[in-house]
Amino acid sequence: MGVLLPPKVYLDTNHLIEITRARKSVSRSAYSLIDKYLQEGLFSIIFNPAAALEWVDEKATMESAKEIAEVVDCARVQYEIEKDSFVFLHEIQRELRRIEPGIRLPDFDVLHLRDFSKAARRALPVLKKSVPGFFEPGEVVGADVELPQEIRFGSAGEHVERAYLNKTERPEVFRERVDGGRAAYVGDVEALAKRSGRSFARSEIVAWMKRFVRVERVVAAFNPDVPVDELLSRVDLANCPAMNLFLKAHTERVRAGHKFDKNDVDDWMTVHIVPFADIVLTERRLSHFIRQADRRLEVRVTHDAESAIRILAPWIG
Repeated sequence: MGVLLPPKVYLDTNHLIEITRARKSVSRSAYSLIDKYLQEGLFSIIFNPAAALEWVDEKATMESAKEIAEVVDCARVQYEIEKDSFVFLHEIQRELRRIEPGIRLPDFDVLHLRDFSKAARRALPVLKKSVPGFFEPGEVVGADVELPQEIRFGSAGEHVERAYLNKTERPEVFRERVDGGRAAYVGDVEALAKRSGRSFARSEIVAWMKRFVRVERVVAAFNPDVPVDELLSRVDLANCPAMNLFLKAHTERVRAGHKFDKNDVDDWMTVHIVPFADIVLTERRLSHFIRQADRRLEVRVTHDAESAIRILAPWIG
C-alpha cells in the first residue's frame, strides 16, 4: 500500500492573518483546525519570501507582521519558492533545452526544502554573477558586494525584518511594485480591447518574456549568436505550467474587466506557486481566475477555509 506524503500547502496573507486571530480566540473555527494540522506536521507549507512585502504594507507594524511570520515558522516542514519571474525563467530554460539541446544556460533550482542548517544554490546570485546586466542599476541592494553561490535560508521573521527595513529606507522602491503593476495592467486592458477581448498575440507574449522574465539577457549572455525571438517563438507554453497558468489567468481577469486594486500586485505574485502546491488557499477573486484558467485546479485551489479542510481530508484521514 502506498503512503501519502504530507501535502504542500500555500496559505496567502489573509488566511495567515485569520490563523493569527484564531490563536487569540477560544472559538473552534476552520482556521483553528488548519493551525492544529500545521503544528502537528500533517502538511508542509510553501513560503514565498515576497509575501513579507505584503505583511509589512500600509499600517502594518513589525509586531503584526511577525505574528504572521510565526505561523509559517511553526511549520515542521517548510519549502521556499523563488520569485515568480525566476520560476518562469527556469521553465523557459527547461523548454529551450528541449528545443535546442546544445544551448548553454545557467543552472539554478526554484523550490527548496528549507533546511536551516544548510545553504542552497539560489537564482539571484547565479544570475547576478553569470548574466552581466540581468539586474537593473540599483535593483539589487548591495550590488557591488560579491554574493556567495549558496545562500542560507532565513526564517519568515527575518524576512519580515528585511521587508520592513526596505519599506522604511527605500519607500520609492516599495511603491514602485504597485505603480508598475498598475501601469502594466492598464496597458494589457487597452491592448486586449483593441482586438475585442481575443487572446494576446504570440509576439506580445514573447515581448513579455523578454521584458518581465528577461530571458533574452540570459540567452544572449551565454549564446550571443542565437536569434532570441525565433527561439522564443518555438516555446511551447504547455511545457511551462507556472507561466502558462499565470498568462491564462491574467487574460481571464483582463477579459472580465477586473478593476485594478493595489493588493492585486502581491496576490498575483503567488500564481507561480500553484503548480508546486497540492492545496492553495488564496484570495477569492484570484482563486476564481485561476480556476477559470484551468478547471482541473478546482480540486486544489480555493478561497474558503472549510473547503481547504475537505481537500486536506485524504491526507489527514
